[in-house]
Amino acid sequence: MHAFEAETRFAERANTIVQQQDISVEEMRREYRHIAQQYSVLLNEVMKITRVSDATQTELRRTRKELFVALQQAEIQRSTAEHLNDQKTEILSIAAHDLKNPLASIMGLVDILRSRITDNNDSKEILDVIYDAAERMLGLIQNILSNSAIDLGKIQPTFADCDFLSVLAEVILANTTRSQQKQQNVSFNNETTSACIVNGDMQLLYELCDNIISNAIKYSPVGSNITINLTFVQKENKATHHDQKYIQFDVIDQGPGLSEDDKTKLFGYFQRLSAKPTGGESSNGLGLAVAKRITEIHEGEIWAESKKDEGIPGTTFFVTIPLKEQ
Repeated sequence: MHAFEAETRFAERANTIVQQQDISVEEMRREYRHIAQQYSVLLNEVMKITRVSDATQTELRRTRKELFVALQQAEIQRSTAEHLNDQKTEILSIAAHDLKNPLASIMGLVDILRSRITDNNDSKEILDVIYDAAERMLGLIQNILSNSAIDLGKIQPTFADCDFLSVLAEVILANTTRSQQKQQNVSFNNETTSACIVNGDMQLLYELCDNIISNAIKYSPVGSNITINLTFVQKENKATHHDQKYIQFDVIDQGPGLSEDDKTKLFGYFQRLSAKPTGGESSNGLGLAVAKRITEIHEGEIWAESKKDEGIPGTTFFVTIPLKEQ
């Protein structure tokens, strides 16, 4: 019998006895024994609840202590992991920096030799291979250095008024040779109606645009089309929760597209996706990760849309950066 039920019946029985004025002694004894039994049940229930409560409190105290110890150990492990990660990043940065200058020297010397060769096609092809390999390695090193600098907090962005349109146009021009080598048609649509001034670091914004556009060239087939659009959008600023005007540029390629699994790894470090470069280019899995970090530094957003799993090729990358309020 539940304690509450026993208590209720106990009260009802006692009230009945009080109201009966002509009750006999035997009946009174009977009622008393019955009430005593009910009281005993009630007392047992109360004692049982008390024992359970005491045991529960003891278990809670033990669990709280174990949780506190576990949290302390987790904090120590987190601090150790952060320290080791900083050391790893520092070593990687030093190694990349030490490789950068020799590679640049190799490219310079190869360039001199190529300018002096006029009739030996075999030699020129060999020098071209050396130059391209060195250029790819230099690009990888640059990405490693950028990522390391961001991770170690060594990049202190110099924010100033930047004309995003000028930066983007310069990047498109710098990538012309690469796209022409793959016979790709790159078209640029400027749909902005006023100045594209953002508060940003011009060098970092250049690297952001270059990583996105060069990625489209790398994964698009020979002879395909790449479209770059620049426009204004109005949306909520996640930091201020107010509507704000953004500059948005998107890059549309005709590559193989991204699977759902690819999308989960797209902006991670050293991730290998299902798509492969179409011109034998190297892929180190750092460019898009660096692009995401730079976008976040400028309080912007970056994402990609693709429907490869539906049999539709191509990928569109979107980047939004807040416009400076005029």
